[in-house]
Amino acid sequence: MTNHTNIVLFACILIMLMLIPTQQILADERAKKGKCYIATGYVQDKRLAAAAAKELFINYDDFELFERSDKKVYLTIGKTDQKLFNQLKANKKTYGWNCSSGKGYLKRYSFDRDFNLVSGLKKFIDSESDYFSVIAPIEAEEKRLVDLEIQKQVEEQMRLAAIKKQEEEAAAEKERLRLLEIARNKQAEIDRLAALEKAKQAEIDRIAAQEKAKQAEIDRLAAQEEAKQAEIERLAAQEKAKQAEIKRLAEMEQLAAQLAAQQAEIERLNVPISNDSSFCIGFLGRLESLLEQAAENDSSVKLVVDDMAKVNMTLTLRKALKGAKADEIKSKEGFEFANKYMETNAVQEVMDSKSVSNRQIDSCVKLL
Repeated sequence: MTNHTNIVLFACILIMLMLIPTQQILADERAKKGKCYIATGYVQDKRLAAAAAKELFINYDDFELFERSDKKVYLTIGKTDQKLFNQLKANKKTYGWNCSSGKGYLKRYSFDRDFNLVSGLKKFIDSESDYFSVIAPIEAEEKRLVDLEIQKQVEEQMRLAAIKKQEEEAAAEKERLRLLEIARNKQAEIDRLAALEKAKQAEIDRIAAQEKAKQAEIDRLAAQEEAKQAEIERLAAQEKAKQAEIKRLAEMEQLAAQLAAQQAEIERLNVPISNDSSFCIGFLGRLESLLEQAAENDSSVKLVVDDMAKVNMTLTLRKALKGAKADEIKSKEGFEFANKYMETNAVQEVMDSKSVSNRQIDSCVKLL
């Protein structure tokens, strides 16, 4: 019974020892035959994975990372065909990377955008275009480094060219100063000769100035004589204007005398003053129209009309004519009467207390 138990126990232990490697093999992420993971390298601890990944310049979401039992973390860019990798390697496009079978890859990780490790997603490189899409940032960085080196070389060449240019400019400046000294000495001699010539010309100018001063005195005396003649002509013009004004005033006096004679003649004829209300409506209506026209044409007449308003003349006219239509006013005998005696100078007729018009106004105002 004891031997049987020992045999059974031994068999169980043997079976367990056989199963442990099998479980390990079944638990890792190794690739199938003909497939492999493009591994860029590994780090000893997953805390170092982010720094290593950033140095590769590959986008964070193109990584597929695996942790082994020894805590090493392998950085890959996904699973691909072994033949495709061999072709890329033959074309020197793999940057010294290898294609790993994935043996011992236990736990898969990915990066978030801040390169923090998160649960992993499977990545596949199915074609050259997929591969070149992943390594595009690397090639861009290489190009940047090449461009930077070229820029450094260009800047160095420019620096050397600048030094050479400075040396050439210094030599040119030295030669310029030498030629300038020669030119300065030559110019000094020219200036000396010019000064002699200038002194001669100054003497000529002095004599010419004396002659000019003599001519200026002659011109001054002539101008005085011309001014005297102009004053004589101005006084004559004033006298002529004075005579013209005297003549104008005399003509105005004569005209006033004629108007007075005409008024006297009208009064002599003893023009009748009408007390008819219909006549007065036509007469006063026309009078108001004539006064308004005169005020529009002459601002001084407006003052007279405004002054008349102060003695209620305008107010009286408007009150008397209230309700009278324009056609009614024009049909009255008084309308033509006003035209006959007042159209020439309505304001003067109104202001003249002795005129027929003024007497007719008084009569009509009293009547209305």
